[in-house]
Amino acid sequence: MIVVSLLAVITTMMDVVLCNFMSSLYRVVLASLAPFS
Repeated sequence: MIVVSLLAVITTMMDVVLCNFMSSLYRVVLASLAPFS
């Protein structure tokens, strides 16, 4: 059971990190594309 909860915590943290990474990447892409639009 400890392994399962540890796995859940790891996947949740990965999900949060990925979400933050994607949103910051999206902002960077928007910022770099802004002058061309």
